[in-house]
Amino acid sequence: MVADTRHRVVIVGGGFGGLFAARFLKRAPVEVTLIDRVNYHLFQPLLYHVAAAELAPTDIARPLRAIFHTDETVAVKHATKPAPAPAKAAKTEKAVAAQLPRRKVTVLVLNGNGRRGAAATAASRVSGKGYRIGLVANAPSHDYAASLVMYRPGFKGEAQRLARDLGVKVVSPLDGVRPGQLHGAQAVLILGG
Repeated sequence: MVADTRHRVVIVGGGFGGLFAARFLKRAPVEVTLIDRVNYHLFQPLLYHVAAAELAPTDIARPLRAIFHTDETVAVKHATKPAPAPAKAAKTEKAVAAQLPRRKVTVLVLNGNGRRGAAATAASRVSGKGYRIGLVANAPSHDYAASLVMYRPGFKGEAQRLARDLGVKVVSPLDGVRPGQLHGAQAVLILGG
């Protein structure tokens, strides 16, 4: 039996640095393991184009396994780090107080998971929490892994409150979107799987 003399390299993170490192190392005599907490690479600066229905999510996100499916020396693993202990909790971004009452916040609800009726059901839930619904529609793509709330500049507090009300963990700004594309909404809820 011949021992494998190739070195093993572990890359933590599937961002641009991780992708470029793995692609560079695929030509080297090493085994590469790419570990990330999600199984896709996302180009976040273009998220607002997806929320505005100018791009499909598949234009800015791609599964890591699909990127490396032909590379026998690169293995992709999904891993999450455990939450920090309460005594050593990392500083999180400070919550911003909402300035508008729920009844004055308009939400655009987009179905990003492909389940028939999901956007209408979510819109009823959002409305039941006291928010106004600006539009209920399908997102350009139906492969969102998780739901997210996006917000127009100046409405971060309202978006954080909406996310808390709905149990959504991801909140992100919607910079660069023209107001007309939002149908008057201050926040956008994109439903994921």
